[in-house]
Amino acid sequence: MNSKTLTYPMTKSIEKACILIVAILLPILFHAFSIPGTIFLPIYLSILIASYWLNPFAALALAGLIPVANYLLTGMPPIVPLPMLQILILETSSTSKILFPFGSKANGRSKTGFWCWA
Repeated sequence: MNSKTLTYPMTKSIEKACILIVAILLPILFHAFSIPGTIFLPIYLSILIASYWLNPFAALALAGLIPVANYLLTGMPPIVPLPMLQILILETSSTSKILFPFGSKANGRSKTGFWCWA
């Protein structure tokens, strides 16, 4: 039998890419519909999704990558007058680490797994 199925690492890579795409598109959609990003904070929605679905290291890596990708593609968050990009990287990384224990048990991880790598 020659079935073409996706392997486990490939599906996880697809999930990470989809979360990154959502993280880039959400702020663009918010600005297109004149919803202020300072009220709803769309970047954190993708961090919430990543912390729920992915392992802690992948979620932490995406938390650091998402603000940089948004800056490179859209110019937001700005670097000046304050180091907003660096502050946002720290905020999203810490948010990812804090949200991880509330993730899904369907992924085969226990709620105590967070404390092992903290």
